[in-house]
Formats: sequence, structure tokens, C-alpha cells
Amino acid sequence: KLFTGIGYDDPIKIAETAEGLDIPKDAKILDLVCGTGLVGVALKDKGYVNIEGIDASPHMLEEAKKKDIYTSLDEMFLGSPDTFPEKYRGQYDLVTAGGAFARGHLGPELIDEMVLSLKPGGYAIFIIREFQ
Repeated sequence: KLFTGIGYDDPIKIAETAEGLDIPKDAKILDLVCGTGLVGVALKDKGYVNIEGIDASPHMLEEAKKKDIYTSLDEMFLGSPDTFPEKYRGQYDLVTAGGAFARGHLGPELIDEMVLSLKPGGYAIFIIREFQ
């Protein structure tokens, strides 16, 4: 609610998009750059239950863990598709990235990791923010 009050509704947009695509509620979901878990909260509010998260910040992951939404949370730097772990490849029905594509964050390499994570026929939902 705090972030939507200042115009940050990306997690809600991601969850609504997933719902609009008729992605099953038990779909295997990977939330890349999950931060404090805002996308996970929005997905859970829509009934999704099988959500994993990855973020580079242990502090952010601690906050995400407190929400008790994610089935697993892993600390990892992203943006290097060549070294993206095998255990994530081809495993997910949906891959999300809420706040990843913004000035000072990750570049287009993350899209490669999103695609690598997807099962055939899976979906990637991400938002690119433009800051002036």
C-alpha cells in the first residue's frame, strides 16, 4: 500500500497480467530480483502459491522471507547468462522481474536469464521503468 501510494504499482500490474494470461494458480513461478517480495505478495493475493525468488541482496531477501510467501529464496547476482545455474534452467511456467530494469540495476542480460528459466510455452512478465 505504501508503494502504490507513490505510484509504484508494478507488482500489482505483474500479478494482474499473470491472471489475465490464465496462468494456473499452481504454476511454478520464479521472481527474479525479488527484493523485499512485493511481486510475491501481489501474486499471492491473486492466489498463486508456488513462488521462488532470487536477489543479490541478503538484506532484501531477509525482508522477503518475513512475508512467508516464497517456497525458496536464493542469494545470487544476475546478469550473466553464461553462468546462470543449471538448476533454474527450463523449470518455470512464469518468470517475473518487477524492479530489475531501471537505471542503476540490471541490463538486457536479465532477459536471457528469464528465457533460460522458462519451460517451453512459459511466460516472462517484466516492467521497464524510465527514470528522468
